Amino acid sequence: MKIRKRLQELKSVYFILFFTALTYISSFILNLLVEFFNIPDIYFATAPKESNHNTVLLFLEVIIFAPLFETLLHQVLVYKIFDKFSNLEIKKNEYLLIFFSALFFGLIHFYSVIYIFNTFFIGGILMYAYILKAKNKNKAFILLIIIHLLRNLYPFIHKVFFD
Repeated sequence: MKIRKRLQELKSVYFILFFTALTYISSFILNLLVEFFNIPDIYFATAPKESNHNTVLLFLEVIIFAPLFETLLHQVLVYKIFDKFSNLEIKKNEYLLIFFSALFFGLIHFYSVIYIFNTFFIGGILMYAYILKAKNKNKAFILLIIIHLLRNLYPFIHKVFFD
């Protein structure tokens, strides 16, 4: 059985765990490469200062609203636009769809150059997960929100308890 088909057939909880783990693994690998090659980062002065938020506001922003709105914008909307204006089937243009979704996702997370690259890969993983479950759009949307929420959970916990 092909990997794609196996991923599509995963029960929701395993699908969520697999793709959440994949987002963390991609970040881990990127961080290893950055450290190994001693790549300097460029930070942007316009990055929001999360330290000014209280915990409840930060929770609402990072755990509730970001996964909801970013999934709508970067997976659902990009998928629908691509589907509507593409002359070919989405399956034939998956790589292009994943690239554009990941690019938009990465660019909205403009805290630093390395963070943009990190979120580019995460955005690609999220879009691929959405494509796999796109036949049932409501289920795909909910699964992606949960994956995104779980992806944001560790940084939130780290920020609240260890910063």
